[in-house]
Amino acid sequence: MKNGHPIPKDESSRAHGNSSTASTTMTDPVIQFHGELVKTFGRLDRLPIPDGKVKRFHVPGDRAGTRNGWYILHLDCIAWGFLAAGR
Repeated sequence: MKNGHPIPKDESSRAHGNSSTASTTMTDPVIQFHGELVKTFGRLDRLPIPDGKVKRFHVPGDRAGTRNGWYILHLDCIAWGFLAAGR
């Protein structure tokens, strides 16, 4: 999802480094943070929302219906984010 909406197929492949344009896309902090989420938790169906609020999500492989993963992503002067899973 992109900002709460599904990621179009062409953006999904770029977000996962499967496209020749991935190198230019990877400069976006949201895409970079998404890459870190994917490396840590596995494939996710949405891009992070950079609003500075705690966002919870289902971690692939966890029990159905759980939302054990969470992140915070800011894009203020210096982009920063934090991710974790409470299991």
